[in-house]
Amino acid sequence: MLSVLSFGGGQDSTALLYMYLYDRAFRERYAPGEFLVAMSDTQAEHPDTIEHVAECRDLCESHSIPFLWITADLGFHTGHWRDGGLLGQWRATSTITSVAFPNASCTDSLKIAPFYKALNHVVACVHGYAEEPRKAALRSYAADHDKINVWIGFTRGEEARAGIARSLQQAFDFACIGSSDPLWMQESIAKQYPLIDLGLDRRDCQNAIKGFGHRVPPPSQCYACHWKSDEMVLWTKLRYPELFNAWSTAERQKLNDWNDEAFRRARQKPENFIPNGTYKNTPVGGRFHPDGRPIALEERAEVMQRALGHLSATELLRYLDAYRMDHGHAVGSQF
Repeated sequence: MLSVLSFGGGQDSTALLYMYLYDRAFRERYAPGEFLVAMSDTQAEHPDTIEHVAECRDLCESHSIPFLWITADLGFHTGHWRDGGLLGQWRATSTITSVAFPNASCTDSLKIAPFYKALNHVVACVHGYAEEPRKAALRSYAADHDKINVWIGFTRGEEARAGIARSLQQAFDFACIGSSDPLWMQESIAKQYPLIDLGLDRRDCQNAIKGFGHRVPPPSQCYACHWKSDEMVLWTKLRYPELFNAWSTAERQKLNDWNDEAFRRARQKPENFIPNGTYKNTPVGGRFHPDGRPIALEERAEVMQRALGHLSATELLRYLDAYRMDHGHAVGSQF
């Protein structure tokens, strides 16, 4: 049986890695057979997350655990996502991810799709299966052995994200909706959520990491994630001004483009075109001022800095650094 940790480089998946390494009972319960760790390179992580991932790769190597670091040059990323990650996609398609332009496709294109393509390739190479069509190696492995267990680091309180019902009504709702996973995934992958199973939330993960003698890493989140809170937008501006400027400049250009009637007309179906000066048309969405103007990144940072104006520069950074350790991750996993 093969178990795979979908490693995100943050606190939850790091806790799972350490639990596998140091807790024999956990290891025997959740990964009694083969085990490997895999992470897709988004090319957009914060520098301190990249440093932590490198440490974890070295730790896995010292324990003879395969660590698949799925970089774009390996060919598992596709399209413009392969050329520079988020920035490459923005440059090629004139898009942007921010609160004014929420775009959920980045997670699938930069993380999920490359992860399963690489896993399919590795299983094909190790077991001699054909890779295609449609994840043939994963399906063949499942038919010959069992479904591959893929660990996902959702914590207690995130049952809905995992599709785990917490009530009879929710169970009924999930049954009515059905699985959104493609058929090859339903046939070959068994998603597991050990942290939810054990009743552990993010604070528990932090305590577990410290209990194993390691420092708690920062939460993993792309520097230009549209899920960032106002506090995290300001933190990015202060800690990584070059990254923030690249993000903000791309957003400003996009907003300027979509304020131009000819630009909007050229990029929308005639029936969807709104011939006035407002932004309330595809693809702008998210948080707006009462008059319909999107709330831009620079505004969010400025408003938050004014709200925290009673703090000195040193105190402000200390506050935001502490805030990040508990809230600097995707909205759905905050506690």
